Amino acid sequence: MFTDGLNVPVFAAVNYTNIYDKIKLFKELNIFFEVYFDADNLSVLNNDQLNELNSVIHSNKMLVTVHAPFWDLSLGSSDAEIRKLSVMRIITSLNAAKTLDAQNVVFHSGYTNTAFLPRGKNEWIKNMIDSIGGILEYSESFGLAISLENTYEPDPEVLLSAVSAFPKKLKLCFDVGHYKAFGKASLEEWIDSAAPYLKEIHLHSNFGDSDAHLALDDGNIDFERCFERLVSKKANPIITIENKNDAYLARSVKLLKSERFFRILNNFRPDLSR
Repeated sequence: MFTDGLNVPVFAAVNYTNIYDKIKLFKELNIFFEVYFDADNLSVLNNDQLNELNSVIHSNKMLVTVHAPFWDLSLGSSDAEIRKLSVMRIITSLNAAKTLDAQNVVFHSGYTNTAFLPRGKNEWIKNMIDSIGGILEYSESFGLAISLENTYEPDPEVLLSAVSAFPKKLKLCFDVGHYKAFGKASLEEWIDSAAPYLKEIHLHSNFGDSDAHLALDDGNIDFERCFERLVSKKANPIITIENKNDAYLARSVKLLKSERFFRILNNFRPDLSR
């Protein structure tokens, strides 16, 4: 299942639209799919297509995680109809994840730096928690693990509010690239806050000025510092690479498999059960 000295699985992001074109590459790199279903995918997908994909994934002895749609969605919106649509989009992705027997489903809250303006922080967070409650109720009926990911949040407050409301049910996905591009708190604060709830990490790099999704050996993120901090906090996340092209992905996998990193990463013991 694994390669060289790296004894933990590595996943990588791929849009459902492109997944059949990526099977050969992923098998060569010995990595697994995190399938992103966008709104367009979910509008046309049917059970036959999902069952076919499930057959291909499992015939190739691959694991799979799922990333829910996120553009224009807001679980804490002051508009009840937007919240309702946001929940339904994520629930539709849970249906796909169930068919694929996914190890985890990652979703976003929809927070932006203007999210609190209409009615204030407390109401936005309350609305978000109510929305997540509905998503969790649905996911639990399938036995799916789901994880809330940081995007534009400047610090862990919003995510901690969510997991505090559902401490045994909701997990977190720490996106290292998003922390660098949009976060204001330190890397240590993010990791220390997220570690007790951490199910997954998303890996990509940048220079702190944009969400560039570069290879891990580009940008200026100190991944060694990041991984060592995760190990010190006894975190055991699923590892997922989110690069913008195949060349970046190949370089990132090579770096993770290098002796510089695999000895650190092999301390992780991710829970791959549902």
